[in-house]
Amino acid sequence: MILLTLEEEKQRQKEWFYKFIRLFREEYSKLSKEEKMCLDTSNNYLTPCQVEVFWLENPELQFIVTSNMPSRKDLEIIINGPFRGHEFIEKSLSIIKKRWNAPITETDRKEGVVGPYDNYAEAMATQIHNFVEYVKFHFFNPTSKYVTHGGGGALSQKIWCQNYVGNIFDNDYHAEVDHAIMLIKKYATLKLKQKNSGSQQVATEQWSGFGAHLFPPIVVGKKSKPTVEQLLMGNDYDQSLNCIVIDTTIGKHNILIQKDGYVLVITKDKHIALRILNLIISLAILQNQSFFVVREHELSLAGYNKKSQSIDRMQWRSQTIRSALMGRSGKNFHIGYPTTEIQKRVLLSWIKNASKVIDCQNVVEELWLYAEAHTHLENTEYEQSFIMSWTIIEKYYSQKWKKKLHELGLSKKRIDKLTNSNQWSIDYIIEVMNLSKQLENVDYDLLMRLKRKRNRFYHDGEHVSKEESVACYDFATKVMREKLHSIVV
Repeated sequence: MILLTLEEEKQRQKEWFYKFIRLFREEYSKLSKEEKMCLDTSNNYLTPCQVEVFWLENPELQFIVTSNMPSRKDLEIIINGPFRGHEFIEKSLSIIKKRWNAPITETDRKEGVVGPYDNYAEAMATQIHNFVEYVKFHFFNPTSKYVTHGGGGALSQKIWCQNYVGNIFDNDYHAEVDHAIMLIKKYATLKLKQKNSGSQQVATEQWSGFGAHLFPPIVVGKKSKPTVEQLLMGNDYDQSLNCIVIDTTIGKHNILIQKDGYVLVITKDKHIALRILNLIISLAILQNQSFFVVREHELSLAGYNKKSQSIDRMQWRSQTIRSALMGRSGKNFHIGYPTTEIQKRVLLSWIKNASKVIDCQNVVEELWLYAEAHTHLENTEYEQSFIMSWTIIEKYYSQKWKKKLHELGLSKKRIDKLTNSNQWSIDYIIEVMNLSKQLENVDYDLLMRLKRKRNRFYHDGEHVSKEESVACYDFATKVMREKLHSIVV
């Protein structure tokens, strides 16, 4: 065995990439027009192409950057390292500050630069940080047994960053080219199948519906306890949390619930999904289970795989404390809220009640408003909670008053007069209902006190205290329970 000096080894590695890129271009030229169109950032070695390797030893891993930047020469191959663990970050920092310090222009952003960075050094620093985190996981694992691609990501449409476990130069470059060409052909075959089956239909069927986690977090049934080994390796995520534990319907829509409390509504209409999710949440709140209302920006798209009977893909728009539950993957994940164990039969009782209420549109809307009032109260937003609670109360007594007028058999003219809020306000309604013994004195006193507070807030901007907000919310809870009694019993 011939031992090479470091410079000779680096030259051997450059030659490896020269041969790899030339062979790739030769094989690429043999592809069909349709296949060539499936070339993407992760395997683009066409002119101009540059490769830069950040080489870590013990454990041996490599961070490989492939770019197609017109401002740099074709076949520019740079080998950095090998660096020992304690010097890798410092050396890499010095390199990217010097070689990747070009500003990111508006044109670059239009070409898909990922992240809010001012220059490429900042963007590259984030990618190398991700590589270092990847190395940490492998440090205590037998990486010497494996030589493999460890995943990667696009920095832009012209720059691909890849983690490699082992030394890529010990691999056969012919095999690497075959692998890259195979991926292009595979993607082309997939696109052809989509075209033949109708691309619009495939795009529509990619997502099954909209969903969100019940929050604060829950687990259906019993929480599993991670082993000592799992805690040590930071791999304490319970895979059973992703299992579907409830498959049922509410109205015309299929509802799937995972063990971790993720609820998927099978629908293409996000407003229907929001309506159903917040209906479940409001009914749970009425049974003394505290949940926060789901807002539109917290919805995620999700795909349900009927074959595996699992939710196998998700996509969400914004990072909120609720959506953090979708990105958890162990490593002693902690969100700041305790996870509550809820029995399956309890969840099913909420679903059963939701099925009874779903067609009562006005009630569903009021329940959604009630869930909003609860969430605002939990978030110490007392004014918002107070007004939403008061709206529920005022609407309830207005409806009760109107129902009484109909029971008395009054003419439409009189009913219209006595339900005209400009002539017959909630103040008059509360007075008459108390005088006619339809409203207890204790409730009358509280309602009048809350009504006066509502007026001072509306007209004078007077602050609402926690005690006032709680009192109004508690009365709204009483009202909603009375309204639902005849429906869900």
